[in-house]
Amino acid sequence: MTSQVNQDSPNQEVQNQAAQEQPNPPIRFELIPGQLYATISLNEVQQGELSFGCWTFISDGLKSLGQKEVVFILEKKNDEADNAYPTMVLNLIATMWNRALNGILTNEGDLLEIGEGGFIEPQFTAVAFQHPFGLTGLGDEDLYLIVNLLTKEETDVAKQFGLSRVVALQGFKYNHFPSPPWIVRDREPVVNEEQKLEMLKSIVAKVPFFHVRGFKLKLTADKILLECRKDQRELLKETLKQLPMEAPFAMSSEICYDSDAILTWQQDMSQGPTAISKPGAQGGPQALMSGCFMAVIPEQEANSLQVLEDGFLLSLETKKWEQIRNYMLTGKDGTVSMTPGDGKCIVEWYEPAEAVTELRLKILELLPTLENEEGNIKVTAANLVGDLKKVAEDIEPIFLRRLTEGVEATVMGYYTDREPEHDQKITLIMTLSPGPKAAWAFSAEPAADQIMMKGIELRLNELPLPEVTGEVKVEMVFEVGPKSA
Repeated sequence: MTSQVNQDSPNQEVQNQAAQEQPNPPIRFELIPGQLYATISLNEVQQGELSFGCWTFISDGLKSLGQKEVVFILEKKNDEADNAYPTMVLNLIATMWNRALNGILTNEGDLLEIGEGGFIEPQFTAVAFQHPFGLTGLGDEDLYLIVNLLTKEETDVAKQFGLSRVVALQGFKYNHFPSPPWIVRDREPVVNEEQKLEMLKSIVAKVPFFHVRGFKLKLTADKILLECRKDQRELLKETLKQLPMEAPFAMSSEICYDSDAILTWQQDMSQGPTAISKPGAQGGPQALMSGCFMAVIPEQEANSLQVLEDGFLLSLETKKWEQIRNYMLTGKDGTVSMTPGDGKCIVEWYEPAEAVTELRLKILELLPTLENEEGNIKVTAANLVGDLKKVAEDIEPIFLRRLTEGVEATVMGYYTDREPEHDQKITLIMTLSPGPKAAWAFSAEPAADQIMMKGIELRLNELPLPEVTGEVKVEMVFEVGPKSA
């Protein structure tokens, strides 16, 4: 996902206060009273024989909204004072809080593009988010994201070919798997304009390219493993259904932190593929090689699998692609023989980390409640009816949040040109079922005009519905009254 960051402030006052006082780290800032905090510490980082100081920013409070906490590690220049840390990082954390309040969660692989002037340094035009692999002292890594800053060239490549390509190039340049967790402030881009043009000549740039969260690729000597996250099944199904079955396409892979090495793109591939290896990684035929993308070309006369640049190219007979595609559409594990020998393509579905599941439940606990500008109607409650964990299995939580927001906005919009004669409490129960289908049940105190309720229902029936695998109910309570004079 790519979005824009507004650096001017949800919390400019906090930033100004921090800049004026600028105490030495360690320091803890309160960004949202009683709800959101950020700690800043100064630590020594060792890379080979070199050591240098880094400021580490860690948020505390985002997880209450279902958002992973953020870690930002920034190289400190030798001539900078200990208290010269950039307070705009606090604005980034506050921005993520406001996005989460609006149901927009930031996840691994997301990009937030920056306006003019860059972020921290002029050359950085986007903030990218990764899993904090190997960082100590955090506790559960799955509750955190680490920030990576990208140049314009790197941002362009990440948007077209996936963030994994840029991360692997950074890791290769700095000999750090998968990439350095700290921001190297004066660094050059890991990809230049000439290399970008070379990438555009690839077959990967000439077919539809998709990004599906949680999709991962691994290769051993005798098989390729396609790992799909269970809570992203509907998104993967929607992605595949956009294309005719015979159409070629490519799809990015997230970084596989349990692999032994990650393929890296190189302009000159004449010497074969290159990769960044994990410290202590095993070699041999059972070593796991991770790729940055999968390209599929159906309707071939024979099946083949080959390394292409920093990914894998699958040339497939129609019947083989049908089998693989079916496993990806239905959420079922399966193995498809690729060659007359032992080569196999294995599709496996995995559960998200327990911490991710807990964060998803937070979204369901905090469904939105809106209020219109005229002040004559507001939502006083929006609650799930039933077990949260069961609902999280039956529907993608963020989709349910957005639908709930759409329902509330539709009801309130109906009263833009209408108003009751007296105060009224309206209760609406939305019931979603597979299909997908929706049923709407209204009650009101005192009794409401049934023609008006029917008018609202007709509008609600026009809303697009997310896929569900079981019944999901949400109860919303509206308070409506005459408009103020």
